Formats: sequence, structure tokens, C-alpha cells
Amino acid sequence: MESVAIEGRRLTSRQKVLTLALVLAAGTFAYLRLRPASPAGGTNPRSRGARTTTGVAEVPAIGLARLDAPLAASAAGKRNLFDFGAAAASEDEEPEEEPEELPPPRVVPGAEVTPPPGPRLVTINLKYIGTLEAEGGLRVAVLLTDRNEILYGQVGQQVANRFKILRIGHESVEVLDEGSGQSRRIPLKGN
Repeated sequence: MESVAIEGRRLTSRQKVLTLALVLAAGTFAYLRLRPASPAGGTNPRSRGARTTTGVAEVPAIGLARLDAPLAASAAGKRNLFDFGAAAASEDEEPEEEPEELPPPRVVPGAEVTPPPGPRLVTINLKYIGTLEAEGGLRVAVLLTDRNEILYGQVGQQVANRFKILRIGHESVEVLDEGSGQSRRIPLKGN
């Protein structure tokens, strides 16, 4: 290790590094503390609470005079949400132009009009897993979907918002698929 003599004492390289760091820290602190305020008159965001050249911290303007000023007119709360129909035009808005009427569709003699296909229904596989019977003769069919959802209902009730139970037997249940209008018989499934 190389050493330097200061007043008869020798400094090690570690002491040199620490002394250099201390000198740099003191210089940075002095620069930040003693530099003049920014030329725009505002404070630097990095030096919040920094003092200006007069020694007094700047106080931002809050504008409390606006609290006593009358409120501006607002359209909030003037519309009745339950009043159906066209909204009244305000003074600021320009009246909307009415759309042009479309010409009536042309009718070609001899052409058949086919309605667009309806939405495809998702197929739901149902399994009839049993019946619950009460003493008064009340029967409830228990069905299981392919997603392992348990559905139950009496004759005339709708299950899964799509199937109406028509008849409940000992070994089968008959349901009407209201989406397609077809009825089907579902046999009792064991395990």
C-alpha cells in the first residue's frame, strides 16, 4: 500500500477514499444549500420547502375568493330518468337534423323471403338421476347437466331457463326444449 505523509502522519488508501468522499459530500451540500432560486420564480420540485433569496419560504396561492363566488349553472339533476321521450333541447345545443327517410324496399315478384336463421342454442346434455316423492303425491325430477349442475323441478316447471318438464315417470322424464320446440324423453341413468 502506498501512503502519503500529512504533518508527519501517513494515510492509508482507505483513509484517502474516506477523506475524498467527505470532501465531495460537503461540497455537494454547500452547492445545494447556497445556490440562488430558480429564474422562473417558482420552486424547484427537487428542493421542496427551499428558501428563496429573501429567506422566506414561498406560499402557493390557494384562491379562497372563489368560495364566496356564486355557483355556475349546472344541468345535473334536471333530467327525469323515468320520463321517456326526447330530451328538451337546451339553449347551448343546436337542434339535431332529422335523418333522411330510406326508400321502401323493392319487392321482386316470385322471390321467396326467408327469415334469417335464429341463434344456435348450445346443446345441453341432461341425465335423469332420480325422483323425489312427497306423501301428497308431489314428484320432483332431479336432472344432472354435463357440467355437473343439479337441476330439479315439478311437472310444468322450467329448468335451466330452457327445458319444461312435461311428464315424470318411474324410469324416465319427458322434457320440452323450448328453444327448438322439440320434446325428448330422458331415461333414468344409473351411476
